[in-house]
Amino acid sequence: MSSPAATALNAPMFRAASLRQVLAQQLKQQCIGAWQSLESLARARAAAHLQQTAQRYAGSRPELAAELGRMAREAQA
Repeated sequence: MSSPAATALNAPMFRAASLRQVLAQQLKQQCIGAWQSLESLARARAAAHLQQTAQRYAGSRPELAAELGRMAREAQA
């Protein structure tokens, strides 16, 4: 068994390890949030680009335009 003095000396080390775990978890959550925001922005940009391209081809290639429009709607969902 550990002596109370040895346990008391190790207490700061345990607190530091716990603090590192908490900070790492908070950083991980912030990174996940940032990544999700970037994904959302990318989906919005892709949907807008697909929609613009669909409009450009609506007259000359209606089947392609329809497929691009479907993909744009899917990207927004």
